[in-house]
Amino acid sequence: MRDVRACRAYIWNTMQTNELNKRAGFERLGVGVLVMLLAFSPASWAQTEATTPAYTFSIRKQIQPPILNVVEGSLAFVDGNGNDALDAEERAELVFSLRNDGPGDGLGLRALVRLAGTTAGVQVDRETSLPTVPKGATKEVRIPVRSTRATADGRLVLTVEVTEPQGFGVDPVQLECATVAFAAPRVAVVDHSLTGGGTLVKKQPFDLEVLIQNTGSGEARDVTATLRLPAGVFPLSGNEVANVGSLASGAFTSVVFSCIINQTFTAEALALTVDVTESYREFGGTWKQSFPLNSALAATKLVVASRAEAPKAVEVASLASDVDRNIPDCHCTHDHRFAVVIGNEDYASSGADLDPQVNVDFATADARSMADYLERAFGVPRENIKLLSNATAGAMRQAITWLANNARASAGEAELFFYYSGHGLPAEADRTPYLIPVDVSGSSPQLGVALPDLYRELTAHPIARGTVILDACFSGGARNRELVAMKGVRVEPRADAIPSPLVVWASSSADESSGVYRDKQHGYFTYFLLKEIQTRGASATYGDVFEAARKAVDRTTALAGSIQRPSAQAAPGLQSVWSTWPLAPSPR
Repeated sequence: MRDVRACRAYIWNTMQTNELNKRAGFERLGVGVLVMLLAFSPASWAQTEATTPAYTFSIRKQIQPPILNVVEGSLAFVDGNGNDALDAEERAELVFSLRNDGPGDGLGLRALVRLAGTTAGVQVDRETSLPTVPKGATKEVRIPVRSTRATADGRLVLTVEVTEPQGFGVDPVQLECATVAFAAPRVAVVDHSLTGGGTLVKKQPFDLEVLIQNTGSGEARDVTATLRLPAGVFPLSGNEVANVGSLASGAFTSVVFSCIINQTFTAEALALTVDVTESYREFGGTWKQSFPLNSALAATKLVVASRAEAPKAVEVASLASDVDRNIPDCHCTHDHRFAVVIGNEDYASSGADLDPQVNVDFATADARSMADYLERAFGVPRENIKLLSNATAGAMRQAITWLANNARASAGEAELFFYYSGHGLPAEADRTPYLIPVDVSGSSPQLGVALPDLYRELTAHPIARGTVILDACFSGGARNRELVAMKGVRVEPRADAIPSPLVVWASSSADESSGVYRDKQHGYFTYFLLKEIQTRGASATYGDVFEAARKAVDRTTALAGSIQRPSAQAAPGLQSVWSTWPLAPSPR
């Protein structure tokens, strides 16, 4: 009892010495003292001379919640290709900004996502942990959304709710977007061209140009073209793989491989293979083609720029114009028909003082196509056609002499054809019109081939008839830029200057320029002339074909903002006859 009394006295004295303890309770007493107090019953307290008052305590944690909101206008759907729709096999994101305007930090936040609508093939994490959003701060939230090949056309509704452990989350927000079913690409070689100098022979470099197009309805990614060569054939670039990149539906691009055949090559034909692949490795294809040795090569290659279009119906692209295909065939030949066909395009390479802009775009393409039409529709034997690309003055004169010699050897039965696409210029002194070879400067047209001289050569010996087709102007104008400033000199061809029995078709009249139809990769006159032959067939007459082509050129160039009116002239006595001539030769 003495010990108990002593303890009680100690407690009482302590409380008396600090008046503040009466208000603060027993907080300053140690836990051990409180335990001692609780150990005594009220009866033992009653034995003391003084009684302490009773105290009660209420301890609560202070709450400082976050006040969270989705920033207005921040909710967005961000897709990979930017079409604001979830395409099959696409990765996208649901994006929004979360703002905390409360007194406390946003801790333990989670985003809950629900899907509705067209959900086939759509994948998203239904619950995502979010980073802490401190008070007064804003955090961007990005939730990945993925789609598979099973995704269908329709509408997808995404509902997002942000939860917080104490119940201070964000009410659900919704976003709706379109879903697009899988569209397969289809990449393949749709056209090709083998180009080089003259013929395909050993130890002579050549270029294989292939046109690769995506003819499918979906985008093709990571497109690659791989050239496979037989033994004895080597790539000059040292690289047989071309990385094309991506091609939208309908898009196409040109790839050129430079190669050479060595002396050990023993096959009679060159077999080339190009494998085209894309990212799925299932929508590509393999192209194969065999080319006989010593076969003729195209003179120039055509590089086609890639385009990015997505037409509903994909039109297969080509390195050639539409008139270069489906050439009408008369299924006949005339052994006494002879032709010289010249396409002078590259003036800058041969003339040191000339800019590339003076080149005559697509002149070699004009010539190649005209040679094909002369063979198929006009019945000129291929061996009777001399085709020249970028001809020098010497080459042009030799070809004209060759034509005249064949006329002499045919004893009056010859039918001659002369076609020219390139620059034409008049001499300033007497206004004589000249055809300009690629090695002749525009300041010296008299070094070219004068039209009167050409006409005299063609009629130097008796012939059945002669046809001259000129896709050139003599006004100083050109398809790109004039070869030389003409100081106002113009040429008006004289009707009586055409010797018998010649007919001359010219691409323009008087002081007009002759333009290029870039969409069709030919000069206007050549294109529409071939188009009319293609449409009407080999049984058409000269008059039908020329008159239709003349109207088409006039109408099309007028829409383009220029004036070009083709003209036809004939020797005296032929004006009312030539229009009835058939394109194909008469049966013999």
